[in-house]
Formats: sequence, structure tokens, C-alpha cells
Amino acid sequence: LIDFRKINTEHRLWLVDIKNDLVLRKELVGHGTGSALKGSPGWAKFFSNEPASKASCVGGFVALNTWPSELGGQSGTALAVDGLDKSNAAARSRGIRFHGATYVKPSSVGNSHGCFVTMSPVNEHLVKVIAGGSFVYAFGGDDPA
Repeated sequence: LIDFRKINTEHRLWLVDIKNDLVLRKELVGHGTGSALKGSPGWAKFFSNEPASKASCVGGFVALNTWPSELGGQSGTALAVDGLDKSNAAARSRGIRFHGATYVKPSSVGNSHGCFVTMSPVNEHLVKVIAGGSFVYAFGGDDPA
């Protein structure tokens, strides 16, 4: 669950075990540069499904497969997602994925090109847990899925 209504320096990604009604993790997550509010890059305000927007998209996703990646400025694991809604149907073709990034740290969270970016150690755990069919939901701003 990703709540883009919160500023990116707050925990706005939750890993939830619905079966056992438990929050397993709360983490920082970056948004796309195209989503950032002008003058306040920590706030995501705009969301898009357009290929060159560099914006995050909202709605339901299914977590797919992982592979070794150099995204985000370091080696790690990336996780592909498929968008399930009109608001994110192009997620896979846009290359939207989960990956770690050197620019995500507790003191400041940078922006991606639309991907869900977390601190690298967090990403390595997260993608192992959700890969292979988990449901992911991202929401934010005034743009419902």
C-alpha cells in the first residue's frame, strides 16, 4: 500500500499481511519527478499513465518477476508490475517497477522517473516478499484510480 498523499520523508509504503491483519513494514518510498509539486519536490501531486511523463501512476498493480538491476545508481533487484486500472494500464510498458536507489535515505528522498523507489536494503527484502502475484495499491492527490 502506497499513500502518495504524504510527503516523501514520511513512511508512506506499508507492507501488510491481510490474512493475519498485520503491518509488517512501514517504509519511505519516492515518486516520479513528473508527480512532484513545483517548489516542493517531496510532495506528489500529479499522476500520469503517459510514457514520457516521468510521473508516478496510481491504482492497483500486480507484482510480477524480479531480475538483477543497476537502476537507482547501484546494483540490486528490480520488480516489474502490471497496472490493473485505466490510471496505470501502461505501467509495464513504461518500465514502472520497484527498485532500490542511492538517492533514497532517511534524511532525504529523491525522485524517480515514475518508479517506486526505496532504500536498497528495504527493496531487497520487499521485492522478495511481494514478487509473484502480490497486489499493490498506490493512491494520492485528487486522482482516484
